[in-house]
Amino acid sequence: MGRTLLIHKDKQQDKVKIATLDENNYLIGYVEEDLNKEVQVGDIFLGRVKLVTGALNAAFIDMGLERDGFLHYTDLTPNIRSIIKFTKGLLEGRDYDPLLRDFTPEPQTEKDGKIENILEANMYLPVQVKKEPISNKGPRVSCEISIPGRYFVIHPFQDIKGISRKIEDKEQRKRLKRIIEKYYHPLMGLIVRTAAANATEEQLLEDLENLKKKWIETVNNIRKFKKLYKQGKMLPVIIYKEPNRIKQLLRDLLAEPFGKIVVDDPALFEELRESLMDEMPELVDKLHLHQLEAPLFQFYQVDDQIHLARNRQVPLSEGAYLIIDKTEAFHIIDVNSGSYVPKEGSQEETALKINLIAAKEIARQIKLRDMGGLILIDFIDMTKPENKKRVFETFKRELERIDRARKAFDESGLSKFSILEMTRERSHNAITAEALKCPYCAGTGYSMGDPTLIVAMLLRDLERKIKQARQDRRTRALIPRFTLVVGPHLEEALRKKLPDFLKKHKFLSFDTVKVSVEVNPEYALFQYNIVKEPPVLRKPRLPRWLRLLFSKPRRRGTRRGQRRTSNRRKSSKKKK
Repeated sequence: MGRTLLIHKDKQQDKVKIATLDENNYLIGYVEEDLNKEVQVGDIFLGRVKLVTGALNAAFIDMGLERDGFLHYTDLTPNIRSIIKFTKGLLEGRDYDPLLRDFTPEPQTEKDGKIENILEANMYLPVQVKKEPISNKGPRVSCEISIPGRYFVIHPFQDIKGISRKIEDKEQRKRLKRIIEKYYHPLMGLIVRTAAANATEEQLLEDLENLKKKWIETVNNIRKFKKLYKQGKMLPVIIYKEPNRIKQLLRDLLAEPFGKIVVDDPALFEELRESLMDEMPELVDKLHLHQLEAPLFQFYQVDDQIHLARNRQVPLSEGAYLIIDKTEAFHIIDVNSGSYVPKEGSQEETALKINLIAAKEIARQIKLRDMGGLILIDFIDMTKPENKKRVFETFKRELERIDRARKAFDESGLSKFSILEMTRERSHNAITAEALKCPYCAGTGYSMGDPTLIVAMLLRDLERKIKQARQDRRTRALIPRFTLVVGPHLEEALRKKLPDFLKKHKFLSFDTVKVSVEVNPEYALFQYNIVKEPPVLRKPRLPRWLRLLFSKPRRRGTRRGQRRTSNRRKSSKKKK
């Protein structure tokens, strides 16, 4: 049956969501792309070197975006001097051949050099986005430019040629090698993709010509700015962008075999159908339009699996489960036996059985969540080396099967404590990146459950703000005023504690403070805010002996309340 590719177009948000299901309809890949995204992987910018730092052996590139791109020395490529010479010549008006057939290359750089010896501030050079901006980091860029097609990937300025390792047929490899030798020339590297295994020479040549046209157009875009460059008014600008983001995603995804492609948008269905007829006619019969009442992702139960991918706990079969946590430095995956009760076998056999189940699910979660950086996997402890090796080989084989991202393993396998270390490179935002840090627990997962504790914390913050307001000499003649904004859950506890708090402050400081309470129904469980309002002018307070001196005299033995009642009686008698 093969894998299933689901394509959902969200017209309201102008997004496309693509889900990949394996043979058992388990979600193994999910991509959500904004069709109007400012920058994406593969875009080529004519950037300006903003800062060169020897401490990092890297440079920051002004690309005209909100955040500067990061260019490390290892991403310069050995032919960086040729790229700089070619770009500068184009901006100065030299008539270079875009396909580099008459270009004399510069000497290659050493592998372990220093970036300050190659780049300098305000230098312009083409850079390609290698990793999109993630969180508060700018894009990772590279000078190793490549333009992918259906069957080929061209690498300008590189003298390389190769064939995908996934093409294992020797006769096919020989045939493709002869075609490469026929159309290849130095400084225009050529890599044959897996999809080219069964393609004819005419199809290969057509794809190669399309790629060359794209590169020529990119070079001509650089030439357009030679006048601005000479006038000193040059600004960073994008010079190559994929015309259709959906087709680009499909081109990369369809490198793997699929049994079915389902689309829920009629216009997108027709567009993809025409594209497949031109480029991949063998897949036209596998393209289907979803016309059922149930939404596409709901029908294939994708929404539930995406929701599960955002959870900290992932259930396994027979009561076991995974705990997946993320820190600033790495991801941690912990395997737990949970409520699993073995019917027979030793503790070692039980641990092996759970670890083998977990290894496959961990590989799927790493691909689905698009984890990046250092990943630590804590399997259930085992003692036998052959069992550790079996778990490691199962996990590695499963991950290689479903994931094409660059990754590296600790080849020694599981450690003494059954911990596996690995690294993985990601280029897009993960599913979990959509979730915001909880404002109540700050991402720790713990919060104070008693409202009285939150109210006590609120009053401590209020007391500190009152003291700060009274320390200012300019406001000593003013009464500080605050508004306490709380959620409905804190209102009752706050109104009980607030009067005693105000009495305490009035008694200790012979002063007063004006505090009002405002309830915001949109506030969550333990959310509050202290708003400082404009202060109120204090009324001058006379000493007690002056207040007694100027106050109206009272009759002895009478009170104000008694005097009022007696006056009322007299007035009533007169009316009679």
